[in-house]
Amino acid sequence: GWTFWNLLKRFGNIRWRFSDTHGQMLSMDSYAKYIVNLEGLTDDSPLGIYDSEFGDEDSPTNILTSEYTVPPCFSPDIFDLADDDDDNNNGERPPWRWILIGPARSGTGMHIDPLWTNAWVTLLQ
Repeated sequence: GWTFWNLLKRFGNIRWRFSDTHGQMLSMDSYAKYIVNLEGLTDDSPLGIYDSEFGDEDSPTNILTSEYTVPPCFSPDIFDLADDDDDNNNGERPPWRWILIGPARSGTGMHIDPLWTNAWVTLLQ
């Protein structure tokens, strides 16, 4: 299952992103040390993994994309319907899939999803 400790065993040496804006990365092994120490337990807004590149074809985390399915009510994917030849995006899809992992009080701030879309979220404890 997708528990933190299971993901740590599977991907502990993999570096994960902590910000799409700034691109900082940290291994899950190092992150685990943070969340179990006093700082991670008492921060008002603890650091969380916020990775939009998990599951990319060239990523060791790609296997995770085969371990869940998009609920039918969220298909088809609107980005699949977008014109790939659009001059504004150079044929590249904007970020569209994230994994967020964090302790209590972590999460994202107020934001607008890409292209004014909406996201579906699965919460695991």
